[in-house]
Amino acid sequence: RAVLVPVWRHVNLNVVVLQTRGDDFVKQCTLDNLQYEVDTVERDGSVSTQVVQLAGVASLGVAAQKAAFFGRIPELTHLRYVGVGVTEAGIHPSSQAMKDLAAFLVALVEYFPDKCISVINTDNLAANGDLIRSYACSFPCLDP
Repeated sequence: RAVLVPVWRHVNLNVVVLQTRGDDFVKQCTLDNLQYEVDTVERDGSVSTQVVQLAGVASLGVAAQKAAFFGRIPELTHLRYVGVGVTEAGIHPSSQAMKDLAAFLVALVEYFPDKCISVINTDNLAANGDLIRSYACSFPCLDP
């Protein structure tokens, strides 16, 4: 939320933030008109604050929110990028984040079989893209 989302907003992309568990961020963003603040410590030590505007926010850990999001997948006609904002603990074959990513990608392909998207992760874990791909593709929902 602090790195990738502000960059995408800077180039005028609409962003929906989904979290795998909990809903504190969702509740706060909803109260704040789908906005949140990002503080950056500048090179000179000063702190700047940026307000980031979202197009949507939801928790996949809340059944009703997950169902509502998955129900709107047919509307994602302009989707080009999926950002994965998890740490090393989330890039694991048994993590809920990888399970949710796999389920989302399967649902997306069902509606848009020819759509080309990029999945981007900003974690500094070596070869994280290869790991995410192998874990997400290992779930039964992706079996042919």
